[in-house]
Amino acid sequence: MPKRRLTYAQEFKNHPIATDSQTACDAATLASIDTLLKNSLRKADCPRLLLFDIHFPIIRQDVNELFRSAQADFCKSQLRQDGSKTRYVGFKDISNPNTIRVATVYDSRKIQDQKILHATEQILNRKIGDELSPVIVEPMSQDSLMLDKSNYDDCYYHASKIARVAVRPFDRQRVLFSSKG
Repeated sequence: MPKRRLTYAQEFKNHPIATDSQTACDAATLASIDTLLKNSLRKADCPRLLLFDIHFPIIRQDVNELFRSAQADFCKSQLRQDGSKTRYVGFKDISNPNTIRVATVYDSRKIQDQKILHATEQILNRKIGDELSPVIVEPMSQDSLMLDKSNYDDCYYHASKIARVAVRPFDRQRVLFSSKG
């Protein structure tokens, strides 16, 4: 897996990002976040940004495949139920192989954070089938943020938190996931 570039700057594409002296951000993930937010603004009526962590309690070799499959199932179910398209970017730092950080944008006038977190957790646990070691999904912030042009930079800053990696060691590998469209 090729090493990807980190950025230590305070901005990426003229938007503020969550970096500091101890933390950088993965540039490919930031670019995916930019695409996620722009597409959501253009295509959704009432986009909401939700950040959450998915914790796998034991180290598994198939975490990436499980996550991709579960997110595909979740997005399909959202489309069938609400007719709305859910978009996401997921990021996993290899130094923490049991956690995937996710930025999801869903289209809803009312807050559906708990529903989304619960559905994601259920789908992953059903796919794993291990009742003794369930997957835990927890929000990174209190509530989702309404995404619009007036608070785009604020949403970008919060979403960039999923791309954070420690500055040292320099040779870390990372995995990026993103929805299509």
